[in-house]
Amino acid sequence: MKSFAYIVLLSLISVKAFLPNMDLCCDLHRIPAFFDHYQVHKVQYGDTFWEFVEGHYFYNDDDYEFVAEDPDHANLPFRESHQSLNHWVFYAPSESIALTEPAFPPAAKLGFHRPGLLATADISPFQPPRIS
Repeated sequence: MKSFAYIVLLSLISVKAFLPNMDLCCDLHRIPAFFDHYQVHKVQYGDTFWEFVEGHYFYNDDDYEFVAEDPDHANLPFRESHQSLNHWVFYAPSESIALTEPAFPPAAKLGFHRPGLLATADISPFQPPRIS
């Protein structure tokens, strides 16, 4: 039964992921009501799972106004349409920034460099073997 529940939830999430009005997090707490209502339909009407889903999710709401009046149907998940419209707005500044060349101090003020002992040694990765 757990694998069946996982398949059902995965299919509902997958179907809703491709719809533009997906608001999944608000309906997660209603999933137990979905399974409870399915059990009621299974016992009272002998509906299969597909008949239950088809009857509650794949029809026009204008034709079935009684569904909205029933409190059991109002508590089903994935029935409401929540739409959110977010826009990113970028405003480019109108003022321009003039770049100038950096001013370097004269070479005399930078200091005097003396090569150290390692700078004069031959540091090559290819050296002959040494006897220690």
